[in-house]
Amino acid sequence: TYYTIVKNVGDPEASKSPEVIVKVSYLDAIWDTSTPQIVDARVGEFAVLECRPPAHFGANPKFKWSKGNIPITESDSMYISEYGNLVILQVAFQHFASDYRCSITIDSLKEGYQTRQGPAVALRVLDNSASYIPPEIAMKPVDLNIDAQITESFRVECVVNGYPNLPSIRWYKDSVHISASSVIYDIQKRNYLGITIPRSGGTVGGRYRCEAYDGTNTVYASATIDINTKPIITTGLPTAEVKKSSGSELEVACGATSTPTPSYRWYKNAILLQENINTQINGGKLTVYHVTTMNKGVYQCEAYNDQGSSISTGMIVIQERLTFVIRPQDDEVYLGTAATFNCMGKGNPGPTSLQWRFNGGTPPDTHHFTTNIVNQATYTIPLVSTFEKNGRISCIISSPDNLYPSDTATAILTLREGPQVNAHVKDIVQKEGMNVDLVCTVHNVDTTTVEWKWLFGDTLLSEPDDDRITINPGLLEIRQITDADQGTYTCQADDDGLSNQDTIYLTVETRPKISLESSIRIGQGADANLVCIVGGNPKPVITWRRNNVQVPE
Repeated sequence: TYYTIVKNVGDPEASKSPEVIVKVSYLDAIWDTSTPQIVDARVGEFAVLECRPPAHFGANPKFKWSKGNIPITESDSMYISEYGNLVILQVAFQHFASDYRCSITIDSLKEGYQTRQGPAVALRVLDNSASYIPPEIAMKPVDLNIDAQITESFRVECVVNGYPNLPSIRWYKDSVHISASSVIYDIQKRNYLGITIPRSGGTVGGRYRCEAYDGTNTVYASATIDINTKPIITTGLPTAEVKKSSGSELEVACGATSTPTPSYRWYKNAILLQENINTQINGGKLTVYHVTTMNKGVYQCEAYNDQGSSISTGMIVIQERLTFVIRPQDDEVYLGTAATFNCMGKGNPGPTSLQWRFNGGTPPDTHHFTTNIVNQATYTIPLVSTFEKNGRISCIISSPDNLYPSDTATAILTLREGPQVNAHVKDIVQKEGMNVDLVCTVHNVDTTTVEWKWLFGDTLLSEPDDDRITINPGLLEIRQITDADQGTYTCQADDDGLSNQDTIYLTVETRPKISLESSIRIGQGADANLVCIVGGNPKPVITWRRNNVQVPE
C-alpha cells in the first residue's frame, strides 16, 4: 500500500521547501521462516541475532526483542542495532541460551500503529574451556559516505570479543579522543558511536578509530566517514563598502567548507565574471588590476558543489583620488607689482573645501583670495614687497570621504632683479609729417646709472644716423614722421650687467596717393581696363567718376 505525505506545507518555521515523500507499508507481507535461525556462541564471545523482517517492511520501523515472553531492555551488554538485529556483546553464562523473538511496529497511516512478531531465533551457548580470550574486534567499523541533506544522524559500530573481561572501547576522531560529554557524539553504548550531523556537516567527517582494551592488551580498527554537505561560507566578503582608488589593485576573497570540496564563481552586478588581462580569478580569490570607476558595483562569490551552493555579497566603490586641474604656478615679479595665483581641484568624491596658505600659515590681510571649489579659485598679492620675497603660496584641497582626503600644490614667488622697464603708451597713432615722442620709465634701480638703448625692429638707433631723431634717457623723439617710420620700437635699460626692455608700436597715418594712366587708346567694341593704384593709411575708400559723375558698380 502506497501513501503520499507532504511535509512543511505552510510552516513559517520550516527551513526547507515543501517536500513530497512516498511511504510504503508491507506489514501484511509474509515473514521469512524458511530457514530457522540457530545461533551458536561460546562463553565470552558476542552473538548477533538477526531479525530478518520482510524485504519491504514500511517506513520508520521500531524494533523490539524478547527472551521467551520477557521484553529485552538495552544495556551495556546488549543492544538493538539500527537494522533490527539483537547484538549480545558477551555471552557470559549458560542462561543466555533461549529462544528470542523480534517484533516490528510501524505506523501504517491507514490503520494506525501495527505490530508483527517474527519467528523464534534459538541461541545455543557452548562451553569455553579457555580461561582468557584477548580482545578481538569481531565487527569492524566500515567506511561511510553520508549525505547531510538527507541524514541527520548515523552510527559507527564496533563489536569486540574478550574473556573473562569484556574489553572497554575508546573512540578517536583524527587521532583525538572523543569525550563522553560531547554534544555531537553519543557514546553511551560502549560498542557504537552515534553521531548527530551539525549544520555544517564538515566537523564530523574524518577518520574514526575504535580501540578495545581489557587491561592487558589493546586492539583497534578504523573507518573513514565522508559527510557530503553543501558549501557553508566561512570567510565572506566584507559587509562594509570596500573603497579603492582609481589605478590601484583590488583583491577580495571568500572561503567555504564542504564535502566535496567547493568550486567558486564570481559575479559583478549579477553578471558572471570571466578572466581577462586585468581580472584574475583563483578559486575563492578575485584580483582586479588598475581599477577604474567601471569596476565599482555589487560583487558576489558563489561556492558550489553537487550538494548546493552558498553566496557571499559585498559592495566595491572605486574612487578617483584628489588632483589638481589648475595648479598655482611659480612666478617672478618686480617689487611694487601684483602677483596672482590660480587653483582648481577634482576627484571622486570631489573636494569639499579649498584653503590657501602663505608660508604654511594664514595669509596676511593685505592678500586677497577666493575659495571657490566649483570654479577656479584665485590668490592675489596686490603690491609685492620684500615681505613676499621667496614666499610659498599653497593651495590645499580636501575631501574627508576620499581615500586620499587632501592634496597640496605650492608655488614660489620670487622678486625679479635688475631694471623694470615700462612703456607709457604701448600703441601710438600719429599722422605723417607730425612729430612723436616715445616714452619709457625705469624702476627697481638707480635711474642715474641706467644706460638706455632704442631699437627699430632689430636695428639699433643713433642720432648721427638720422638727424630727425633725438635720444634722451627714456625718451625717443622723431620729427616729421613718414610711413617708413611705422613699426615696433624697443626701449632697453641696462644696469650693472642686468637689462630689461619694453616695446612700443608706432602707426603712421598717411593721405591717399593715386597713380593712374592719363589716357589710353582702344578699338571700338574692345574692353577698357582702367588701373588705379592707391596708397594710404588707413586704407582709402575708392570711387570712380566719369565726367565728374560717380560710376555705379
